[in-house]
Amino acid sequence: MLAPDTRSLLLDALRPPPGMRMSRAVALTFTLDLESLLIAPLAFAAQGLRESTDPIAVMEGVRRCADRIDVFCQTGQIAVPPTKSALLAFVEPMVHQVRRPRPGRLFHPKLWALRFEDEATGETSLRLLVLSRNLTKDRSWDVCLRLEGYPGTRRVAGNKPLFDLLQRAMLLAVAPLPTDRQVAIEALGEDLRRAEWEYPDGASAMFFHALGVPGAHRVDFAGTRHLVISPFCTPDGLDRCAPSGKLAVVSRQETLDCLPEESLTGAEALVVNELAGLPVEESPSSQDVLTGLHAKVYVVEKGHQARVLLGSANATAAAFDGNVELLVELVGGRTQWGIDALLGPKAAFREILEPYERQTSADADPVSRPRFYGAS
Repeated sequence: MLAPDTRSLLLDALRPPPGMRMSRAVALTFTLDLESLLIAPLAFAAQGLRESTDPIAVMEGVRRCADRIDVFCQTGQIAVPPTKSALLAFVEPMVHQVRRPRPGRLFHPKLWALRFEDEATGETSLRLLVLSRNLTKDRSWDVCLRLEGYPGTRRVAGNKPLFDLLQRAMLLAVAPLPTDRQVAIEALGEDLRRAEWEYPDGASAMFFHALGVPGAHRVDFAGTRHLVISPFCTPDGLDRCAPSGKLAVVSRQETLDCLPEESLTGAEALVVNELAGLPVEESPSSQDVLTGLHAKVYVVEKGHQARVLLGSANATAAAFDGNVELLVELVGGRTQWGIDALLGPKAAFREILEPYERQTSADADPVSRPRFYGAS
Protein backbone atom coordinates (compact mmCIF):
# COMPACT_ATOMS: atom_id res chain seq x y z
CA MET A 1 0.00 0.00 0.00
CA LEU A 2 1.29 3.43 -1.02
CA ALA A 3 4.50 1.90 -2.36
CA PRO A 4 6.05 3.89 -5.23
CA ASP A 5 6.97 0.68 -7.07
CA THR A 6 3.38 -0.61 -7.18
CA ARG A 7 1.75 2.16 -9.17
CA SER A 8 -1.35 1.20 -11.10
CA LEU A 9 -3.42 2.94 -13.71
CA LEU A 10 -7.18 3.37 -13.60
CA LEU A 11 -7.27 2.07 -17.17
CA ASP A 12 -5.84 -1.26 -16.01
CA ALA A 13 -8.13 -1.46 -12.98
CA LEU A 14 -11.24 -1.02 -15.15
CA ARG A 15 -10.41 -3.61 -17.80
CA PRO A 16 -12.70 -6.67 -17.79
CA PRO A 17 -11.33 -10.10 -16.92
CA PRO A 18 -10.27 -12.19 -19.93
CA GLY A 19 -13.25 -13.42 -21.93
CA MET A 20 -15.76 -11.18 -20.14
CA ARG A 21 -17.54 -7.93 -21.00
CA MET A 22 -18.68 -5.07 -18.82
CA SER A 23 -22.46 -5.23 -18.42
CA ARG A 24 -22.85 -2.31 -15.99
CA ALA A 25 -20.62 0.30 -14.38
CA VAL A 26 -21.40 3.08 -11.91
CA ALA A 27 -18.88 5.70 -10.80
CA LEU A 28 -19.16 8.24 -7.98
CA THR A 29 -16.85 11.25 -7.88
CA PHE A 30 -16.76 14.78 -6.49
CA THR A 31 -15.17 16.47 -9.51
CA LEU A 32 -15.26 15.16 -13.06
CA ASP A 33 -13.10 15.84 -16.09
CA LEU A 34 -14.98 14.80 -19.23
CA GLU A 35 -11.83 13.90 -21.14
CA SER A 36 -10.71 11.66 -18.28
CA LEU A 37 -14.12 9.98 -18.35
CA LEU A 38 -13.33 8.66 -21.84
CA ILE A 39 -10.86 6.29 -20.18
CA ALA A 40 -13.76 4.13 -19.01
CA PRO A 41 -15.43 3.15 -22.30
CA LEU A 42 -12.02 2.67 -23.91
CA ALA A 43 -11.02 0.35 -21.06
CA PHE A 44 -14.23 -1.66 -21.44
CA ALA A 45 -13.94 -1.97 -25.23
CA ALA A 46 -12.50 -5.06 -26.84
CA GLN A 47 -8.72 -5.36 -27.00
CA GLY A 48 -8.67 -4.90 -30.77
CA LEU A 49 -10.72 -1.74 -30.51
CA ARG A 50 -8.47 -0.27 -27.81
CA GLU A 51 -5.53 -0.67 -30.17
CA SER A 52 -7.39 0.58 -33.24
CA THR A 53 -6.48 3.83 -34.96
CA ASP A 54 -9.78 3.94 -36.86
CA PRO A 55 -11.71 6.89 -35.36
CA ILE A 56 -15.06 5.48 -36.50
CA ALA A 57 -14.40 2.16 -34.77
CA VAL A 58 -13.30 3.91 -31.58
CA MET A 59 -16.38 6.15 -31.65
CA GLU A 60 -18.69 3.17 -32.07
CA GLY A 61 -17.01 1.34 -29.21
CA VAL A 62 -17.43 4.35 -26.92
CA ARG A 63 -21.08 4.69 -27.95
CA ARG A 64 -21.89 1.06 -27.13
CA CYS A 65 -20.20 1.19 -23.73
CA ALA A 66 -21.68 4.56 -22.80
CA ASP A 67 -25.15 3.01 -22.65
CA ARG A 68 -23.95 0.86 -19.73
CA ILE A 69 -22.04 3.48 -17.70
CA ASP A 70 -23.41 6.00 -15.19
CA VAL A 71 -21.32 8.63 -13.42
CA PHE A 72 -22.51 10.79 -10.52
CA CYS A 73 -20.66 14.00 -9.56
CA GLN A 74 -21.46 17.12 -7.60
CA THR A 75 -23.20 19.78 -9.61
CA GLY A 76 -20.91 22.53 -10.86
CA GLN A 77 -17.81 20.34 -10.57
CA ILE A 78 -17.45 19.27 -14.23
CA ALA A 79 -14.40 20.31 -16.23
CA VAL A 80 -15.20 20.74 -19.91
CA PRO A 81 -12.30 20.43 -22.40
CA PRO A 82 -11.38 23.60 -24.31
CA THR A 83 -11.73 21.84 -27.68
CA LYS A 84 -14.81 19.93 -28.72
CA SER A 85 -14.71 16.21 -29.46
CA ALA A 86 -17.38 14.11 -31.15
CA LEU A 87 -16.76 11.45 -28.50
CA LEU A 88 -18.04 13.75 -25.76
CA ALA A 89 -21.53 13.60 -27.27
CA PHE A 90 -21.67 9.95 -26.16
CA VAL A 91 -20.35 10.80 -22.70
CA GLU A 92 -23.00 13.35 -21.78
CA PRO A 93 -25.95 10.92 -21.25
CA MET A 94 -24.04 8.93 -18.65
CA VAL A 95 -23.20 11.95 -16.45
CA HIS A 96 -25.61 12.80 -13.62
CA GLN A 97 -25.00 15.88 -11.49
CA VAL A 98 -26.12 15.71 -7.86
CA ARG A 99 -26.87 18.46 -5.38
CA ARG A 100 -25.16 18.96 -2.03
CA PRO A 101 -26.52 16.64 0.67
CA ARG A 102 -27.06 19.75 2.81
CA PRO A 103 -25.75 23.34 2.86
CA GLY A 104 -22.01 23.49 3.42
CA ARG A 105 -21.49 19.77 2.76
CA LEU A 106 -20.32 17.84 -0.30
CA PHE A 107 -21.08 14.79 -2.41
CA HIS A 108 -17.54 13.46 -2.13
CA PRO A 109 -17.24 9.65 -2.64
CA LYS A 110 -14.81 8.09 -5.11
CA LEU A 111 -15.99 4.69 -6.32
CA TRP A 112 -16.34 2.40 -9.33
CA ALA A 113 -18.82 -0.50 -9.06
CA LEU A 114 -18.61 -2.91 -11.99
CA ARG A 115 -20.34 -6.06 -13.18
CA PHE A 116 -18.82 -8.31 -15.84
CA GLU A 117 -20.47 -11.16 -17.75
CA ASP A 118 -19.20 -14.06 -19.80
CA GLU A 119 -21.64 -14.28 -22.72
CA ALA A 120 -20.66 -17.88 -23.45
CA THR A 121 -21.06 -19.33 -19.93
CA GLY A 122 -23.32 -16.78 -18.26
CA GLU A 123 -20.80 -16.36 -15.45
CA THR A 124 -21.02 -13.05 -13.60
CA SER A 125 -18.34 -11.30 -11.57
CA LEU A 126 -18.18 -8.04 -9.64
CA ARG A 127 -15.41 -5.53 -9.05
CA LEU A 128 -15.26 -2.62 -6.65
CA LEU A 129 -12.69 0.16 -6.87
CA VAL A 130 -12.57 2.39 -3.80
CA LEU A 131 -10.35 5.38 -4.50
CA SER A 132 -9.11 8.56 -2.93
CA ARG A 133 -8.94 10.39 -6.26
CA ASN A 134 -11.57 12.05 -8.41
CA LEU A 135 -12.12 11.26 -12.07
CA THR A 136 -9.74 13.97 -13.26
CA LYS A 137 -6.23 14.39 -14.67
CA ASP A 138 -4.77 14.95 -11.22
CA ARG A 139 -1.37 13.23 -10.78
CA SER A 140 -1.04 13.18 -7.01
CA TRP A 141 -0.08 10.22 -4.83
CA ASP A 142 -3.33 8.30 -4.29
CA VAL A 143 -4.62 4.96 -3.09
CA CYS A 144 -7.01 2.50 -4.71
CA LEU A 145 -8.50 -0.66 -3.19
CA ARG A 146 -9.58 -3.21 -5.78
CA LEU A 147 -11.99 -5.92 -4.66
CA GLU A 148 -13.07 -8.87 -6.79
CA GLY A 149 -16.21 -10.87 -6.09
CA TYR A 150 -19.38 -12.45 -7.40
CA PRO A 151 -23.12 -12.19 -6.62
CA GLY A 152 -24.12 -14.71 -3.98
CA THR A 153 -27.52 -16.24 -3.33
CA ARG A 154 -28.49 -14.03 -0.38
CA ARG A 155 -28.07 -10.49 0.82
CA VAL A 156 -25.05 -9.78 3.01
CA ALA A 157 -25.70 -7.28 5.79
CA GLY A 158 -22.18 -5.84 5.54
CA ASN A 159 -22.78 -4.81 1.92
CA LYS A 160 -25.81 -2.65 2.67
CA PRO A 161 -23.77 0.60 2.85
CA LEU A 162 -22.82 0.13 -0.83
CA PHE A 163 -26.46 -0.28 -1.81
CA ASP A 164 -27.46 2.73 0.31
CA LEU A 165 -24.74 4.85 -1.29
CA LEU A 166 -26.02 4.17 -4.82
CA GLN A 167 -29.56 4.93 -3.70
CA ARG A 168 -28.38 8.19 -2.12
CA ALA A 169 -26.65 9.22 -5.36
CA MET A 170 -29.82 8.69 -7.39
CA LEU A 171 -31.93 10.53 -4.81
CA LEU A 172 -29.61 13.55 -4.92
CA ALA A 173 -29.56 13.71 -8.73
CA VAL A 174 -30.57 17.15 -9.99
CA ALA A 175 -32.51 15.69 -12.92
CA PRO A 176 -34.50 12.43 -12.83
CA LEU A 177 -32.62 9.52 -14.35
CA PRO A 178 -34.06 7.83 -17.45
CA THR A 179 -36.04 4.77 -16.37
CA ASP A 180 -33.76 2.27 -18.08
CA ARG A 181 -30.67 3.67 -16.36
CA GLN A 182 -32.35 3.78 -12.95
CA VAL A 183 -33.50 0.16 -13.27
CA ALA A 184 -30.00 -0.92 -14.32
CA ILE A 185 -28.34 0.88 -11.38
CA GLU A 186 -30.82 -0.64 -8.93
CA ALA A 187 -30.07 -4.09 -10.35
CA LEU A 188 -26.33 -3.52 -9.85
CA GLY A 189 -27.06 -2.34 -6.32
CA GLU A 190 -28.85 -5.61 -5.60
CA ASP A 191 -25.85 -7.54 -6.92
CA LEU A 192 -23.62 -5.56 -4.57
CA ARG A 193 -25.88 -6.41 -1.62
CA ARG A 194 -25.36 -10.11 -2.39
CA ALA A 195 -21.67 -9.81 -3.20
CA GLU A 196 -19.15 -12.30 -1.84
CA TRP A 197 -15.82 -10.43 -1.84
CA GLU A 198 -12.30 -11.81 -1.87
CA TYR A 199 -10.46 -10.25 1.04
CA PRO A 200 -7.02 -8.73 0.44
CA ASP A 201 -4.13 -10.86 1.68
CA GLY A 202 -3.80 -10.58 5.44
CA ALA A 203 -7.29 -9.19 6.04
CA SER A 204 -9.40 -11.03 8.62
CA ALA A 205 -12.45 -8.76 8.29
CA MET A 206 -13.76 -5.95 6.09
CA PHE A 207 -16.42 -3.28 6.61
CA PHE A 208 -17.93 -0.57 4.38
CA HIS A 209 -18.72 2.89 5.78
CA ALA A 210 -21.03 5.05 3.67
CA LEU A 211 -21.03 8.44 5.40
CA GLY A 212 -23.73 11.05 4.97
CA VAL A 213 -26.30 8.36 4.16
CA PRO A 214 -29.44 7.93 6.28
CA GLY A 215 -28.86 5.31 8.96
CA ALA A 216 -25.06 5.39 8.63
CA HIS A 217 -23.13 4.42 11.76
CA ARG A 218 -20.42 6.58 13.27
CA VAL A 219 -16.92 5.38 12.33
CA ASP A 220 -15.06 4.05 15.36
CA PHE A 221 -11.48 5.34 15.64
CA ALA A 222 -10.84 4.07 19.17
CA GLY A 223 -7.28 2.82 19.54
CA THR A 224 -3.93 3.37 21.25
CA ARG A 225 -1.98 4.79 18.30
CA HIS A 226 -3.05 6.47 15.07
CA LEU A 227 -1.77 7.35 11.62
CA VAL A 228 -3.60 9.92 9.49
CA ILE A 229 -2.75 10.35 5.80
CA SER A 230 -4.87 13.16 4.39
CA PRO A 231 -4.25 16.14 2.08
CA PHE A 232 -6.66 18.27 4.13
CA CYS A 233 -6.91 18.31 7.93
CA THR A 234 -8.65 20.42 10.53
CA PRO A 235 -8.02 20.41 14.29
CA ASP A 236 -11.42 18.88 15.03
CA GLY A 237 -10.93 16.38 12.22
CA LEU A 238 -7.63 15.17 13.70
CA ASP A 239 -9.25 14.93 17.14
CA ARG A 240 -11.99 12.77 15.61
CA CYS A 241 -9.67 10.46 13.64
CA ALA A 242 -6.86 10.20 16.22
CA PRO A 243 -8.38 10.32 19.72
CA SER A 244 -5.40 8.56 21.33
CA GLY A 245 -3.16 11.63 21.09
CA LYS A 246 -0.37 9.35 19.82
CA LEU A 247 -0.41 10.59 16.25
CA ALA A 248 1.61 10.34 13.07
CA VAL A 249 0.25 12.54 10.29
CA VAL A 250 1.16 12.77 6.60
CA SER A 251 -0.29 15.75 4.78
CA ARG A 252 0.51 18.69 2.53
CA GLN A 253 2.87 21.46 3.57
CA GLU A 254 0.23 24.18 3.23
CA THR A 255 -2.31 22.14 5.20
CA LEU A 256 0.01 21.58 8.15
CA ASP A 257 1.06 25.23 8.07
CA CYS A 258 -2.60 26.20 8.50
CA LEU A 259 -3.04 24.05 11.61
CA PRO A 260 -2.46 25.60 15.02
CA GLU A 261 0.82 24.40 16.50
CA GLU A 262 -0.92 22.67 19.39
CA SER A 263 -2.66 20.31 16.94
CA LEU A 264 0.74 18.82 16.07
CA THR A 265 2.28 18.88 19.54
CA GLY A 266 3.86 15.48 20.17
CA ALA A 267 2.92 14.22 16.70
CA GLU A 268 5.23 12.93 14.00
CA ALA A 269 4.39 15.13 11.03
CA LEU A 270 5.55 14.29 7.50
CA VAL A 271 5.09 15.63 3.98
CA VAL A 272 5.75 14.19 0.54
CA ASN A 273 9.18 15.08 -0.80
CA GLU A 274 8.65 17.37 -3.80
CA LEU A 275 11.15 15.31 -5.84
CA ALA A 276 9.65 11.94 -4.89
CA GLY A 277 7.56 11.65 -8.03
CA LEU A 278 10.33 12.35 -10.52
CA PRO A 279 11.16 9.34 -12.67
CA VAL A 280 14.86 8.49 -12.78
CA GLU A 281 16.85 10.29 -15.47
CA GLU A 282 13.77 12.07 -16.80
CA SER A 283 12.85 15.72 -16.78
CA PRO A 284 10.29 17.21 -14.39
CA SER A 285 7.97 17.75 -17.36
CA SER A 286 7.48 14.00 -17.83
CA GLN A 287 3.86 12.85 -17.90
CA ASP A 288 4.78 10.06 -15.46
CA VAL A 289 5.65 12.45 -12.63
CA LEU A 290 3.51 12.18 -9.49
CA THR A 291 3.43 15.26 -7.27
CA GLY A 292 1.57 16.20 -4.12
CA LEU A 293 -0.63 14.09 -1.88
CA HIS A 294 -4.25 13.10 -2.39
CA ALA A 295 -4.44 9.78 -0.52
CA LYS A 296 -6.77 9.36 2.45
CA VAL A 297 -5.73 6.52 4.78
CA TYR A 298 -6.23 5.98 8.50
CA VAL A 299 -4.46 3.32 10.56
CA VAL A 300 -5.73 2.53 14.05
CA GLU A 301 -3.68 0.25 16.29
CA LYS A 302 -4.96 -1.57 19.36
CA GLY A 303 -3.05 -4.48 20.83
CA HIS A 304 -1.79 -6.79 18.10
CA GLN A 305 -4.47 -5.62 15.70
CA ALA A 306 -4.46 -2.85 13.09
CA ARG A 307 -7.45 -1.40 11.30
CA VAL A 308 -6.83 0.37 8.00
CA LEU A 309 -9.51 2.69 6.62
CA LEU A 310 -9.14 4.18 3.16
CA GLY A 311 -11.33 6.00 0.68
CA SER A 312 -12.60 9.52 0.09
CA ALA A 313 -12.85 11.16 3.51
CA ASN A 314 -10.34 13.83 4.52
CA ALA A 315 -9.44 14.34 8.19
CA THR A 316 -11.96 17.16 8.58
CA ALA A 317 -15.09 17.56 10.63
CA ALA A 318 -17.19 18.04 7.48
CA ALA A 319 -16.12 14.68 6.08
CA PHE A 320 -17.55 12.84 9.08
CA ASP A 321 -20.49 15.15 9.74
CA GLY A 322 -22.59 15.62 6.63
CA ASN A 323 -20.48 14.91 3.54
CA VAL A 324 -21.38 11.87 1.45
CA GLU A 325 -18.21 9.75 1.61
CA LEU A 326 -17.06 6.14 1.38
CA LEU A 327 -14.43 4.39 3.48
CA VAL A 328 -13.48 0.71 3.51
CA GLU A 329 -12.14 -0.71 6.76
CA LEU A 330 -9.74 -3.66 6.65
CA VAL A 331 -8.74 -5.51 9.82
CA GLY A 332 -5.44 -7.34 10.09
CA GLY A 333 -2.33 -7.90 12.15
CA ARG A 334 -0.30 -4.95 13.39
CA THR A 335 2.96 -6.42 12.09
CA GLN A 336 1.73 -6.43 8.49
CA TRP A 337 -0.66 -3.49 8.47
CA GLY A 338 0.34 -1.32 11.40
CA ILE A 339 1.90 2.12 11.42
CA ASP A 340 5.48 0.85 11.49
CA ALA A 341 4.77 -1.23 8.40
CA LEU A 342 3.94 2.00 6.55
CA LEU A 343 6.35 4.46 8.17
CA GLY A 344 9.20 2.25 9.35
CA PRO A 345 12.72 2.88 8.00
CA LYS A 346 12.42 0.03 5.48
CA ALA A 347 8.89 0.86 4.31
CA ALA A 348 8.61 1.87 0.66
CA PHE A 349 6.17 4.68 1.49
CA ARG A 350 8.71 6.21 3.88
CA GLU A 351 11.09 6.73 0.96
CA ILE A 352 8.93 9.51 -0.53
CA LEU A 353 8.42 11.36 2.78
CA GLU A 354 10.38 13.94 4.70
CA PRO A 355 9.88 15.57 8.13
CA TYR A 356 7.55 18.56 8.19
CA GLU A 357 8.99 21.95 9.03
CA ARG A 358 6.58 24.82 9.56
CA GLN A 359 6.91 27.66 7.08
CA THR A 360 6.03 31.22 7.94
CA SER A 361 4.32 33.56 5.53
CA ALA A 362 7.73 35.05 4.76
CA ASP A 363 9.12 31.64 3.76
CA ALA A 364 6.47 30.62 1.24
CA ASP A 365 4.82 32.02 -1.84
CA PRO A 366 1.40 33.23 -0.64
CA VAL A 367 -0.18 32.11 -3.91
CA SER A 368 0.85 28.51 -3.21
CA ARG A 369 -0.36 28.57 0.41
CA PRO A 370 -4.15 29.01 0.46
CA ARG A 371 -5.50 29.83 3.91
CA PHE A 372 -8.45 27.47 3.77
CA TYR A 373 -9.19 23.80 4.20
CA GLY A 374 -10.17 22.48 0.80
CA ALA A 375 -11.89 19.31 -0.35
CA SER A 376 -11.03 17.11 -3.28
